[in-house]
Amino acid sequence: MDAANEALGTLISGRQRKDGKHWKTAYEYMQVYLQRLGLDDRIGELSIIHVAGTKGKGSTCAMVESILRSCGYRTGLFTSPHLWTVRERIQINGRPVTEDVYLRAFWQCYRRLEDQADEMVGKAAYFRFLTLLGLHIFLEERVDVAILEVGLGGRLDATNVVRTPAVCGIASLGFDHMEVLGHTLPEIAAEKAGIFKRGASALTVRQRPDAMQTLVAKAAEAGAPLSLAPLLAEYEGGAAKRVAAVAARRLPEEYLRGLAACQWPGRAQVVHVHQACGNPSDPDGGACAPPCNGHAAHEPNLGAAEAGGCGTRRGEVQRVLLFNCMPERDPRRLLQPLTATLAARGLALPLALFVPADSSYAKLAPSAGPPDLSWQVALQQVWEADFAPAARLQAAGATLPPLPRRAALAAQDAARGAVAPSLHSAVEWLRGCVRQRPGLRMQVLVTGSLYLVGDILRHLGRPPF
Repeated sequence: MDAANEALGTLISGRQRKDGKHWKTAYEYMQVYLQRLGLDDRIGELSIIHVAGTKGKGSTCAMVESILRSCGYRTGLFTSPHLWTVRERIQINGRPVTEDVYLRAFWQCYRRLEDQADEMVGKAAYFRFLTLLGLHIFLEERVDVAILEVGLGGRLDATNVVRTPAVCGIASLGFDHMEVLGHTLPEIAAEKAGIFKRGASALTVRQRPDAMQTLVAKAAEAGAPLSLAPLLAEYEGGAAKRVAAVAARRLPEEYLRGLAACQWPGRAQVVHVHQACGNPSDPDGGACAPPCNGHAAHEPNLGAAEAGGCGTRRGEVQRVLLFNCMPERDPRRLLQPLTATLAARGLALPLALFVPADSSYAKLAPSAGPPDLSWQVALQQVWEADFAPAARLQAAGATLPPLPRRAALAAQDAARGAVAPSLHSAVEWLRGCVRQRPGLRMQVLVTGSLYLVGDILRHLGRPPF
C-alpha cells in the first residue's frame, strides 16, 4: 500500500477549489479518462444510485447501502473523504475493498492513464482518479448496485459521468463551497441538481422554498420525475415516540434490519479511550466525535469525547471543543447552531481548542517544518468575538494544567479559545489533564472537519472498520 499511496499523492493537483475554470475543464477530461480505461461503454452495466447535497448525503448513502445489503444485494459504495485508509472510499458489501483487490485495480488504472497521458490531458487528479478506480472495481466485482456520493456540487463533479442512474437523490441543501457553487441557495441547488438525468427517479427532502423551486425546475428540465421524501414525524402527526412503531408497520423487515445495522464511522460516533491509571485494571474513560456539518447534534453529548480518571465522581466534568474546518468554509455557520443547541439545554463548551488537522484534501500527511497556524488563529478570533460569551454559561469546573506550547491563552481563560500547535500536542494535553486530576472526566467534541475526525481516530489507534 505504501507505493500506491505515494503514487496517489502525486495526483494531488494543489490547485485551489476556487479555480472554477479549471474545475470545468477537468470535468470534461473525465470522458477521455473513461475511454482510456475502457470504461466508457461499460458504465451502463452498473445500476447506480447517485446522491448529492450539503448535509447528510454520506449518511444517506450509508443507510441506503445497508438496507440494500440487508435485502440480499451485492453492494458497492463510493464515498469521501476517508478517515483512516483510502480503501474506505470504495466499499464492497459494507467493508472497505480488500487490499489485494484495491492494489490490483489501482496499478492497472494508474499505469494505463500514465502511459496514455499527453500534453493536453495528463493524469487524472486525486478525486477524479479515485472515482474512476471505484467504477472500475464495481464493474470487476460485479456489484448488483453501486451507491455514489457526490464529492463537490453535482453538475461538474467527477461522479457525474454516470449517464443512466437508476435513482438520484438530493439531501439537505445549505451553503458550502460557495467559491465554486455560487453565493445563493438557488445557485447551489442548481449545481447539485446537475445529477438529475432523463427518466431517472429523483428524490429530495424538504428544502428552503427558493432551493426547492430550483430543484423542481431543474428536474423538469432534465425530464426526471421528482418526489419529496416525507419527514419521519409525519408518519404519525409528529408523535416521535410512535415513529418507530409506525415505521415497523410500514417498512419491510429487511429495511428495518438494514437501518439498525448501519454503521457510519466518524459521524455521531462515541469512542471510549482507556488508559492505565496506576492499576491497569482501573481504566480512564475517553472518547471522540464527528463534524457538525453545519448543524448541531440532537443530544448534548452526542459524538462527544469523555476522558475520566480512576474513581471518577459524577459532576466533575470538563467539556472541550476540538475544532477545525477548511478555510473555504464559514466557521460561523458551523459554530452558531452548535453553541445555540447546547445553550438551549443549559450546557456549554467553556474550553475551545483550535488545532490544525494532520491531513486534508490537499495533503495526505503532516507537512514538514513548523505549522502555519494563521487559520486556527482566525478561528479563535471568531470564537472570541461571537461564541465565547455563550460558552461561559457553564464555567470550567477544574483548574487545568497549562495548554500546549504556543497556545494562545492560559487554560483557566480558555473560554475565549486557544490555539494548539498540533493535534498531537492537543491530545497529549487532554491526556495530561486526566492524569493530573484522577477525579476529572473530559468530554471532547471533535468537529468541523472529517479530516480532523479521521486524524483523531488515528491518534487514538481506533480504526473505523
